[in-house]
Formats: sequence, C-alpha cells, structure tokens
Amino acid sequence: MSRRSIDVELLCDICSQNFDLTLCRPKVLPCGHTICKRCLHNPALEKKCPTCRKDLTVGPEDHPDNVFIIRMIESDASPPCKVPRKENAKLQQLQRGLDLGRNLVQQLQQMVPMAVAALNRQMESWAAQVRQLEEAVEREAAGGEEANSQELTTEQLELMAKLEDSVRLLTNDKCSVVAEGGECTWRASVQPGQFDNILHLLLLQLRADGPLEKVRISKACHDGCWCFQ
Repeated sequence: MSRRSIDVELLCDICSQNFDLTLCRPKVLPCGHTICKRCLHNPALEKKCPTCRKDLTVGPEDHPDNVFIIRMIESDASPPCKVPRKENAKLQQLQRGLDLGRNLVQQLQQMVPMAVAALNRQMESWAAQVRQLEEAVEREAAGGEEANSQELTTEQLELMAKLEDSVRLLTNDKCSVVAEGGECTWRASVQPGQFDNILHLLLLQLRADGPLEKVRISKACHDGCWCFQ
C-alpha cells in the first residue's frame, strides 16, 4: 500500500482530522464506513451514516474500532505529523481543495435534510393556524355564539399580526446579510434574484425561532424593519 493511500485512510471523512487512539478513535459503522468517535457523538447525524444515510442501530459507544487503522496508528505506520512527506506544491493545494470539498459535502448532507424538515414543520404549523381562522370565519358567518362579540380575541389578534409580518418577510425587496467566522466577515445587500426564495424562507424560519425581531429605525420606515440578533 502506498504512503499516499495510507495517509488518506487515516483521515476521518467527516471532520478531516487524523485518527488517533482517543477522541478521534476510528469507529466502524454497520454499513462499513468509518468515522471518528467525536463525529459519531455529533447529534446532527440523527442516528444515520453521514455517507450513505443508513440507520445506526446501536449507540455511539457500541460501535467497534476499525482494527486495521488502530494497528497502523499503534505501529506508527504513517502518521503524517511524524513522517513528513515530500510533495509538490500543486499536489498539496489540490489535496487541500479535495479535503475541503469532501468536508463541505458531508456537512451539507447533514444540514439540508434538517433544514427541509424544519421548513416542513413551519409550513404545517401555519396550515393548522389557517384552518383555525377558516373555522372562525365559518362560525362568524353562521351567526353562532361567537358572532355576538364585535372584537377579535387576543389570540386572534396575535395570529393576525404574525401572519401580516410573515407575508411581508416573504415579499420584502431587500435583505442585508452579515456573516462572521474566525477572522473573516462577509457582508451582502441582497435584492430579489435567483436565490430570493431561499433568503425569504430563511427569514421566515428566523422569525419563527425568535432571533429575528422587528425594529423601527426611522420615521421613514413606516412598517418597521427586521433585525437579526
């Protein structure tokens, strides 16, 4: 086996960290894939293999070690940090890009299903509240007991306000975004375009979760603006 192939096998496909005998201990999943112990305890996995999405039928502590990799580590076969490799700069750059790409795809495979599930829950919640309003309209039109009251209940008023805010978020024409990570900051002022639906859904989810609050920044801002905190 070449030194290059051994080096790749000693990296966790999820976090791209070197396997070791402690936190990053290599663990074999029922489907045959191997990830480190730390990634196996990540709740974002949702008890599924991050590579093939097959169910994990046992707990994190019950998965066996990858004996082959353990033996290589114990025999000091090829830890990259101990045996420097001589490679040209182009190959190193390509390998780094490959590692980053794999890490990105693995994270997206975990995050996209979770985001879709959250949006589906939000849609079902709004659908249920719309059905409640439909029933209230039918009762009012039929002239039932509630028809004697000329005012909406507090709950109905709050729901109407939430609906109005949500519709405005889905139809806003500008969104300012600031993302911070490490020593870098990304800023963008986004207007409707190819990805406006994604941004609108994100704003609606942030509103439902609570971090997005409406604030008034000037008299010219008649309907108020939204701020993510």
